[in-house]
Amino acid sequence: MLPYDVLYLIFIMCWREAHRRDRRKHWPFDGSHVCRLWRSYIIDTPAFWTHIAIRGRRPQLDKYRIWLTRLKGSPFDLYIGWDPFESSSIKTAKSIMRMLMPHVSHLRTLAIDCVPMKIIRLIFDRLDSTDMPLLQVLRVSRQRSGNERLAEDGEIKLKFKPFRHGQAPRLSEVFLHGLPHQHVLSRFGESVKTFRDDPYSDGRGPLQYAKYVQNAITQAPNLTRFGISVGSGRFVWEDGHSEWADRQVLAGPPLVCTSHQALDEISISGDQQTRDIIMCSLNLPKLRFILGSNRGEATLGLACLQSIALGPFPSLISLRLGGSRDYVIESSPRDLNNCLNLKNLRDALTGLPQLRALTFDRVDFEDGGYLDRSFKLSACCPRLQWLTLFHCAGWSMQELRDLVTIRKSLENMDSLVRVIVITWPPRVPGNNYQAEDEAEDWLRRAVEFRTKTTSKDESSNWSYLSVVEGIREMR
Repeated sequence: MLPYDVLYLIFIMCWREAHRRDRRKHWPFDGSHVCRLWRSYIIDTPAFWTHIAIRGRRPQLDKYRIWLTRLKGSPFDLYIGWDPFESSSIKTAKSIMRMLMPHVSHLRTLAIDCVPMKIIRLIFDRLDSTDMPLLQVLRVSRQRSGNERLAEDGEIKLKFKPFRHGQAPRLSEVFLHGLPHQHVLSRFGESVKTFRDDPYSDGRGPLQYAKYVQNAITQAPNLTRFGISVGSGRFVWEDGHSEWADRQVLAGPPLVCTSHQALDEISISGDQQTRDIIMCSLNLPKLRFILGSNRGEATLGLACLQSIALGPFPSLISLRLGGSRDYVIESSPRDLNNCLNLKNLRDALTGLPQLRALTFDRVDFEDGGYLDRSFKLSACCPRLQWLTLFHCAGWSMQELRDLVTIRKSLENMDSLVRVIVITWPPRVPGNNYQAEDEAEDWLRRAVEFRTKTTSKDESSNWSYLSVVEGIREMR
C-alpha cells in the first residue's frame, strides 16, 4: 500500500488534470465515492475541501455545509456564480450568507462573478463588520444593467464599500468589474499589490481615463501590478487614412505626470489613443512590462516617443512601438506625422537603458536611415538583444546588417542575438537585389535570424516576454 503522503500527491496531480479538462467535476466528491480507504483519506484531509464553488440555479447548500465542516479551520477559496440568483435571488443570497458566516474568518479568496448589484450589496452588508484576517484575494464582478445612467464624467455612480467596519490586513489582490474602487483602495491600499479594474464606463474620454488611473495608483503606494480595461474607442477615419493613424497623434495633451515608485507591470486593454495618453501621463521608474489584451505585449504609438524621451520608464525591458504604415497597400499614403515622431526615436531609446527587446509594428522608416541611425550611440539601449520588425516599411536588409555590425563594434554594449522579420516590403525595381540577398545570408550566419512571410498568426513563442520572462498570453 502506498504511503499516505505519496497517495496525496497522486490525488492532487491527477485532480488538477481532470479539473482542467472538465470543470464540472469536483475532486473530493468524486474521489470519496471510490472506496472506503479513499473516502477516509479524503474526508480527513482539509486541503481537499478548500475550493468551494457555488453554482447552479438551485445550489445544494446542505452539501456545502458539510464541506465547510471538513475544512477544520483551514483557509479556503469561495466562488459564487451568477446562476443561483436567476430566480428568488434575495432568498438564495440570504441562505448562502447564513451558511458562510460562521466560516468567513477563514476565507482566503472571495470571488463573486457577474451577479446583480442588489446581491453584492446584501453580501457585503452581512460582511460589513466582519474581520477577514486570512483574506488575500477579492474578485467582484457586477452584472451590467441595460438602463444605467452615466454621470458627467462618464462614470456610473454606485456605492461599493466592503468591510467598512472590519479588517482585511492581508488583502493583496483586488479585481473589480463594474464597481468603484475608491473605498477599497483608500481602506486597503497599503496592502494591495495587484489591482485590476474594469469600470464599465461608456462615457469617459482618454484624458478622463488617465486621471482615473492616476487616482487609483496613488492610493496604493505598494502596488506592483495594475490593470484596467478602457473604452473600446470609436474613431471615424477620413478617406486615405489607415486604421492605425491614431498611433501618430495623441488624443490630447498629456496630464502632469503622476509617479509611482513600486509599479512593475501595467496592463491596459482598450483603444490605442487612451493607452497612449495614460502612459504619457505616468512616471514609473520600476516598470518592466506594458501589457494589453490577453496579457500580450501592448503597442505604444510613435506619438509617445517624445514623452518616452523624458525617461519615465528607465527599467522597461521590452517595448512595442506602433506606426501607421500599411506596406501591403502600395498606394497607401505616408503619414505626415510619421517623420516628426521618428525624430524623437533616438532620444527615446536613450532613456531605456535596460531594454532587452524592441518591436516595431507597421512603422515606416521612410528610407531615411532611422533604423540604424537610432542605435549607433552606445547610450541607446545598451542591453538590447532582440529586435523584431512586424509589417514595417522603408528599411532594407543591408540596413539591418549595418545595425548588427555597429552594435558588435561598440564597447559596453550587448550585441543583437535575435532578429525577427515578419513580412517585409516588396522589392522595388532598380534596387540591388544581390546586395539584399547577401545581407540576408550574412544575418542568418551572424545572429538568430527568423523571417515569416505571413502574419496570419504572429507566434507568441517569438515574444521576448513569453520566451524569456515566462509571461503567457491568454487565448
